Amino acid sequence: MTEKRNGAKEFYPVLLVTMIVTLSMTALIIVNSITLPLIEENRKAVFNEKLAEMFGEMDDSEHLEELDVYIVKDGAGDVVGYAFTVIGSGYGGDIDMLVGIESDMATIRGLSVITHSETPGLGAKITEPWFQEQFQGKDINALALSVNGGDIDAISGATISSSAVVDAVKETVLAKIAELQSEGVP
Repeated sequence: MTEKRNGAKEFYPVLLVTMIVTLSMTALIIVNSITLPLIEENRKAVFNEKLAEMFGEMDDSEHLEELDVYIVKDGAGDVVGYAFTVIGSGYGGDIDMLVGIESDMATIRGLSVITHSETPGLGAKITEPWFQEQFQGKDINALALSVNGGDIDAISGATISSSAVVDAVKETVLAKIAELQSEGVP
């Protein structure tokens, strides 16, 4: 009879932990389902804000979902440029960026880092205006860090982050331009 009681005593802690884990997981699922749409909505708002900053004359934009490209138009309906997201692989993880190019499909209009997990004080300097402004007006084919013969100055102590931004921007922009041209997008 004492063996049955000892077995029951050992079962209660397992049951208690199982219940706590189940309740915790349920709470996390509920919180995630509530916050996920809000996070996505905020991300879109930041994206649209950055797009408007990059293209001051923007009156409208059209999203081509199959190419994941935004065609930016002015008040007259003329195309002033294109924008798309770029994801680079930095020292601390992914770097999500918005890149705009001129309608000539050769010149960078602007760069804006949306999210990153780079080291504070070092790689995180990719978010500073002086770094991002270096990309404005640059020919995409000549885009490179100054140590590699280009015009973009790397962040001191954060060459990996600097290289990640430059490489991701150049590769993605060239690929998107090729897609746009092959699809006959104006």
